[in-house]
Amino acid sequence: MSNCLKIKALVCFAVSVGYVPKMHVPYRYKAWFFFNIFTPLSIFLTKYVKSKPFGFMENLNARVVRDWRAWCREPDYFFSKKYYGKTVPIGYFQNLPFPIHVYWASDDPLSNSQTIPMFWQHIKSSERIDFQELTPINYAQKEIGHFGFFKKT
Repeated sequence: MSNCLKIKALVCFAVSVGYVPKMHVPYRYKAWFFFNIFTPLSIFLTKYVKSKPFGFMENLNARVVRDWRAWCREPDYFFSKKYYGKTVPIGYFQNLPFPIHVYWASDDPLSNSQTIPMFWQHIKSSERIDFQELTPINYAQKEIGHFGFFKKT
């Protein structure tokens, strides 16, 4: 990860832990269904997570979703002692030499006012880390949510 030392700045959108108990309802129930019912069934039938036809997201590798599901059960996400330094390599998260700006949407049920600080408590920058909440109405939008940052309007 030494290439991170070449980065001048970082802009992030909706970066948080994916801790399911802190997701807003009803998205929390959708996430629980996706990880605990849909994913195992899809892997059993297709050997991968065939989620695109059902509107969840892109189709995904089974191992990737299994790891993701495990992280989403932990308040510290992949920074949990169960994973960090084991299945997740230790990085420069505590010693980043560039400024970071994090955008998040006020109507995001996943990356919200609870889950964003839960992730960013594990990140340190010698510069600064700024957070900016975006409210849909301020941008003449009905919603932004978790996936709306790069959608055509």
